[in-house]
Amino acid sequence: MSCAMDFRSCCQKDMGPAVETVEALDTYIREELPAEPEESESPEMPRLASPWSFSHRCAVSEGIIRGIPLQATLRGRGYLWRKPPCDMSTAEKIRLWNRTQDVKKFDVFFSHSWATSGRLKYAALLIDSGFGYSFLFWIAAELLAASLYLFDFLPMPHLLHVEIAQFSGDFPLGMWMMAFGALAQFIGLILSPYLPSKRRDCFVDFASINQFEPELMHRGILGLGDCLSLSTELCILWSPKVFTRLWCVFELAAFRTANPSGRLRLLPLYMTVEIGITMISAVLGSLLVWISGPVMLSLEPTSGQGGEAVKLAGFLVLMWCFVSVLRRISLQKRSFIEQLDSFDLDNAESRMETDKELIYEAITRCYGSLEQFTEYVRNDLRKELLESSVWIPLSCPLSLAMPCAALRAEYLVALWKGGAPVDILGAVAASSVAFSVWLGLCTYSVFYLTEVFGKPVRAGLLWASLQSFLISCLVVTLVAAGSVLEHTARSGYQVAVVAWLCVLSIWLVLSLTRLWR
Repeated sequence: MSCAMDFRSCCQKDMGPAVETVEALDTYIREELPAEPEESESPEMPRLASPWSFSHRCAVSEGIIRGIPLQATLRGRGYLWRKPPCDMSTAEKIRLWNRTQDVKKFDVFFSHSWATSGRLKYAALLIDSGFGYSFLFWIAAELLAASLYLFDFLPMPHLLHVEIAQFSGDFPLGMWMMAFGALAQFIGLILSPYLPSKRRDCFVDFASINQFEPELMHRGILGLGDCLSLSTELCILWSPKVFTRLWCVFELAAFRTANPSGRLRLLPLYMTVEIGITMISAVLGSLLVWISGPVMLSLEPTSGQGGEAVKLAGFLVLMWCFVSVLRRISLQKRSFIEQLDSFDLDNAESRMETDKELIYEAITRCYGSLEQFTEYVRNDLRKELLESSVWIPLSCPLSLAMPCAALRAEYLVALWKGGAPVDILGAVAASSVAFSVWLGLCTYSVFYLTEVFGKPVRAGLLWASLQSFLISCLVVTLVAAGSVLEHTARSGYQVAVVAWLCVLSIWLVLSLTRLWR
């Protein structure tokens, strides 16, 4: 984390902390930390108590370190995240400080580096915090498009051919629900920082530490330990090589020491790329339906086999590319975390030798010895980070299921507007909802499989491509199985419907349990 706007984090490769930061940390270590224990104390004590666990230190930060709502940092297209502290004028720093206020605790403590793109951090936080509004806007857009269809305000240039049981017919079909939904998702994300939401007070260096008064800035840096102990969650805005920096690793370990019960969460900035790829893949997959000929809802085994084969082959190619990209990103992330298995303090990067000496002394005070700290990083911290790295936000499966659900809604509106019988409408509606949920679970499986099987079983491009292809085949098989079950359910086979619902319910419960854990 960058401790202050004018004090660059040692996470940055090209610059070290300013002299004032080193002086403040030196004062903190030499004057504020407890004295060394006497030799008569028990030698079996594994490590000394962290100085950040002492409640009397909370007085240091009172009125000095303040919080700011997360939503406020995302307004103005993430201006606060995009503009480094050194580029701000004194007037801007004063205005920023006036937007903060004293808080008793922090809902989230953000750890980040100014070396990382501010736009990427803004996009990642926007998706992470605003996807709920994006989903609500999508629902509203689908309802609006359906209403405009029913009142003949939107053209329906395509044709939907339906063969269900003893019923068949051709119905006019549009694509406006897909277009409205995609646009609404984007608008919902952009507007989410300005809409009512639960307040989340956060610690971010550029706002929570005074930037224009040197004395207050020093006192704010001294109170960082209080912020760690009073934070419900430490959110790491992850970027490559963050775990190779001495200060960053020490900060993570210090949070767990100061706040053993606090939540440690990785928010990889590449997740923005993943969700973007997901949405693009969903749109391309849906467009494949339009370019492959007349849209068919058929139960006849001889109907449209050629068209279905083309769609399946195209979907497999898209999925193969999608999985390959996700595996490459996942492998990069996990490789950086797994490097902690061989973590060595002597090899940890630090811009200034003085900074390294001060951190070494702080490590000795908090962990008893450099060896105990190294052992903690290699085992407990690494395992916790690996578990966090497999966490998959709900926005990932939903981002792919939503465009496909919009396509199914197009079918339903076409049948309704064309005067299809009520029982046919009910069958299509129920099967479409079930298939959309099924598709969302398949999407979750894609992310999970690329995380778990991201590492190639053997070295070489051929093996990596084969592994991605096998994962793609598995996912496409699941999607195809869901499609077959959907068609079978429409035919009225009660046993098939019950079996599908049972499998779907179990899969949904297991997935949601892991998503919300």
